[in-house]
Amino acid sequence: MVAGRFSWLSLWNAGLLLAIVALPALTMGGARTWSILPTWGLVLLLLATQAGQIAFRSFGQPLRVNPVDLFAAAFIVYAFIRYLTGPTEYAARLEFFDILSYATVFWTARYGLARAGYGVFYLAGFVAVTLAVALFSFWLHLHPEFHPYGETLHLHYAPRLLGTFGCPNHYGSFLYMGVASALGLALFVERKWLARVILFYVVAVLIVGIVFSLSRGSWIGLFMVLLATTLFCVRHAGLKWYWPVGGLLVLAGMGGALLLCLPSTAGRFDEIRSYMERGDYSHYVRIQLAMDASRIIRDHFWFGTGPATFIHIHPRYQLASYSTLAIYTHDDYLNLWCDYGFIGLVLALGFIGSVTFGLLRRIDFRAPWTHRVLLCAGSAAWAGLLAHSFLDFSMHIPACAFAIFILAGLGLRRREGAPDLSGVRRRPLAWAFSAAVLIGAFFFAAGAVRTARGYYPFQEVEGQLQTISSAEAIPLLQQAALADPRFPTAAERLADFYRVDAAKQPALADRVAPGQEAIRWYLRAIHDDPLDDGIYIHLAMAYDTLQRYNEAYFCYQRVIALQPHNGFFYNQLGLHFWQQGQIDRAMASFTQSTQCPYGGQEADAHLKELQAIKAQMQTPAPALAPAQ
Repeated sequence: MVAGRFSWLSLWNAGLLLAIVALPALTMGGARTWSILPTWGLVLLLLATQAGQIAFRSFGQPLRVNPVDLFAAAFIVYAFIRYLTGPTEYAARLEFFDILSYATVFWTARYGLARAGYGVFYLAGFVAVTLAVALFSFWLHLHPEFHPYGETLHLHYAPRLLGTFGCPNHYGSFLYMGVASALGLALFVERKWLARVILFYVVAVLIVGIVFSLSRGSWIGLFMVLLATTLFCVRHAGLKWYWPVGGLLVLAGMGGALLLCLPSTAGRFDEIRSYMERGDYSHYVRIQLAMDASRIIRDHFWFGTGPATFIHIHPRYQLASYSTLAIYTHDDYLNLWCDYGFIGLVLALGFIGSVTFGLLRRIDFRAPWTHRVLLCAGSAAWAGLLAHSFLDFSMHIPACAFAIFILAGLGLRRREGAPDLSGVRRRPLAWAFSAAVLIGAFFFAAGAVRTARGYYPFQEVEGQLQTISSAEAIPLLQQAALADPRFPTAAERLADFYRVDAAKQPALADRVAPGQEAIRWYLRAIHDDPLDDGIYIHLAMAYDTLQRYNEAYFCYQRVIALQPHNGFFYNQLGLHFWQQGQIDRAMASFTQSTQCPYGGQEADAHLKELQAIKAQMQTPAPALAPAQ
């Protein structure tokens, strides 16, 4: 009776794990708040399930601890401390809840399934999800008029495949984890030849999808998956070495042939070749970001700048040659060091090392095939993503992170030889641990509800930002800002509407009330996110609207000193001088803006207009004819 109940519970856990990885994967990787919030709801359901499973499952077994769990728990504690002490609570909250979610699925995959067969059930579902993502990417490629992610992404990445992610790199990451899972099933499933044939076809489809993504990091990740699978077969399958090596050569040859046949891949290789020939990598985006990250690390070595702060810290450090704004570095390890410091990096590397050691353990080829499937899929996917993370930030994309932590947890579910805590009674400790999980779930739920109450009214305004009126937007944004008092973007957007309303008033006296409201909300946004220099620019614009020029100039000076390569900041400073009639200073600011690597798109038109005005001012008036 008990075993049957827990078998159903394991099936429920496996189904929840599959839903948790599928939902963000099908909605732009879960990298948008609107797609991760429903996923958090599924994680909360999983947390509640695990609390009950811990409290009421069979007792009498010794409690086992090992380095994997110790490093994972230590990093969670450290991340919570940095969440409490970081400069931006809202961004840190989103990241910390993601970390809790990854820990939940990892430990559920490792300890929450009664038998390995439930893990195989999850793998089959995961392969189906990755296949659906790949097939959708092919359909999207054949229908270029359909732009589910907007015109900008479509034009930027075409003709590369994006799948359901909107980004080829993370789409490729997800697919090669599907390749690892499909290969594990195809190689070790017993007496299911039809299933094996279908799975090998699926592997071929996924490889084609990865190749057409034109993501060089994903190509490297795919090769590592194939290499790790080959080594696993040599060590664990009881086969002669030439069989798995031959399979590796066939699959790698198929992918290589596709690469050589695709004309669009030539540009990807030519870019690297040109850097190698010149011997100058300083203009290569990944090298530029690594150099910028090294300067951030130098100034914030031990504790980092705070969770999820790279997006605001990086513009203060970036090279003059870097022509855009970055959300993350193209290196998960450097990004981790920037945000969490050396202490966070050491804890994360300790977890990575202990997981790697656990996945490298030997397993007898006579062991049940389900054990070998899970270990093969987990170790191959782990190898692929560890290598790819040196070149990209897939671990910061929830769908990819959920997938790898579940696969690693399944691969480690048969970890043996861990020390036990002798002298501790199982039942009281289980109840205490269950209570701790429930407390964590309540904390998670409270934060998720608070985030949702603030986010959805804000998103309603953002979805119709070009058409919504101030009378409609301001109540919604007030609701968002009051429901989540630490939501800086809602406060900033609310201030923007007040500022625009003030600017529309012809009389200065009529601008005071909405202008003061704008300033009040900008100051609150700065308090909640002091690293976002863009808020200071909007505050300066509000001061300009009220003709408080000295206060505005102070804001412009501050942000330009922090970000000397931001053309938008110089453009706004030029408008500030123009409004006061200081034409020469305005022209100098616009000229500086056009020379910046990014943000100066509007400055050129302003400069030409001012040059025309100045030319008119310098043209002498025609002499009057003498009176007759």
